[in-house]
Amino acid sequence: MKNSMKRTIGMAMLMALTAGGLAACDKEEPADATDDTSTEQPADQTADDSAATADEEMDNAATAADEATDSAEEAATEAGETMDEAADDAATAAEEAGSEVGDAATEAGDAMGEAADDAMNQAEDAVNGAIDDAADSAKEAMDGTEADADASAEGEATTN
Repeated sequence: MKNSMKRTIGMAMLMALTAGGLAACDKEEPADATDDTSTEQPADQTADDSAATADEEMDNAATAADEATDSAEEAATEAGETMDEAADDAATAAEEAGSEVGDAATEAGDAMGEAADDAMNQAEDAVNGAIDDAADSAKEAMDGTEADADASAEGEATTN
């Protein structure tokens, strides 16, 4: 038994014994209040009555203790069931949250992949544009050099 249950039963027994003792004391009258015609009960009968009262009070205390024990067991069972339900709910919520986190991570990974592909395409376009511009500039420079060479060759041919 738990300490609180032992304490409760002990207190119930103490109360029952105290009530039995008080009941036995209440039956006696003070000596100055008695008159000569009163009939006193024999001591054996008073002790028997006190014992019966004490037994009755102990039975009542035992019944109360049993009821308290039953109530405590029911409360403990209900608390256990409530805790089990709460644990199940928490586990379900954790699984759902984990699933949502996994989905978010997958979406983020996909977005990062798309961004990387876009960056790669832009870089390729920029490199190709730069190469085309350089090639055009080189071609223009060569055309200019060729024209200068042709003009220079014509000028020498006329001077000769």
